[in-house]
Amino acid sequence: GPAREGQPPAQVPLDQLAELRLEAGPAQISRERVSRRITVEANVRGRDLASAVAAAQAAVEREVQLPPGWSIEWGGQFENLREASSRLALLVPLALLLIFVLLYSAFASPRLAALVYLNVPLAITGGVVALAARGYPFSISAGVGF
Repeated sequence: GPAREGQPPAQVPLDQLAELRLEAGPAQISRERVSRRITVEANVRGRDLASAVAAAQAAVEREVQLPPGWSIEWGGQFENLREASSRLALLVPLALLLIFVLLYSAFASPRLAALVYLNVPLAITGGVVALAARGYPFSISAGVGF
């Protein structure tokens, strides 16, 4: 019966209150922003991350019909790659401009500075060829190393 003041509550077996059955389900239910979240992880080997995610996104878009209220977010290293790419889109032109200014100040001639500066595309081409010869994919780390 109900608990009485000063007395311990009576115990009721759980099977009298609910039907118990064993069913397969997620090992853990995670939540983010008050919504359930399921994480799917993958390791990419033998190709660059951006093209692997682009292929996965195309396959998911073509083959997966999401129920109403469901969504897919691509994160992890791919999210870091997107952020790094957007930062580099701003920083690389600034760095190239600064390099030209330094070359101009060192040679005191725009012609000589431009002549040295024109070797940059050759260096990038050599770096890409070296990556391809070794079988390595192009990445942000490799690009910064050029």
